[in-house]
Amino acid sequence: PNDGVITREMVQITSELLSNVVDRLHWDDSPHRLLALMQLNTGLRISEPTLARLEDCVLDHPIPHFLVRGNHLTDRKNKSSIRAIPLYGISLKAAKKLHAKANAMGSEWLAPQYAKHNGANFCSAAINKCLVSFKFRSHMFRHAIIDRMKACNDIPVRLAESITGHSSGGSEFDTYGTIGYTLEQKLAVIKRVAFENY
Repeated sequence: PNDGVITREMVQITSELLSNVVDRLHWDDSPHRLLALMQLNTGLRISEPTLARLEDCVLDHPIPHFLVRGNHLTDRKNKSSIRAIPLYGISLKAAKKLHAKANAMGSEWLAPQYAKHNGANFCSAAINKCLVSFKFRSHMFRHAIIDRMKACNDIPVRLAESITGHSSGGSEFDTYGTIGYTLEQKLAVIKRVAFENY
């Protein structure tokens, strides 16, 4: 069905490439760079932190985490997209900086510069421009964390999907129950695959 469709080639995401990307993002604390660093160890879609309310970044909790949920700027059409993701390492540091900046501005949004119609697209374009020399795009952070989870070879697919917000369907076992995977379970996975070079 995709015969004749032009697709963009994706470079292999190596540890060396990620190191270069993180080095570039650390040049300054611009909001788009901090949002990209939030993606690093969470696999967030760029629209998720870009269009989030400040209260969705929960830092005063034993396990700091980010809530992906709808608001008047964005709806979450898929149930699997609504989730809580632990913030850890570089991603936690970036979230704290964004939170502090938003507080100082008196904003109800985590990234007030981008909390508007098409704001996620503007942020993605800024990240992509920043990283163009590495042929690295914002969405590749999701591919990178999934690569790292697959490399562990023993992380249950459903648990991985509870972090990334994917859904591949499955048996009734997956749709029954009232709690889902805990922050503790998700954090244990993220600690195993977190990229840290600082």
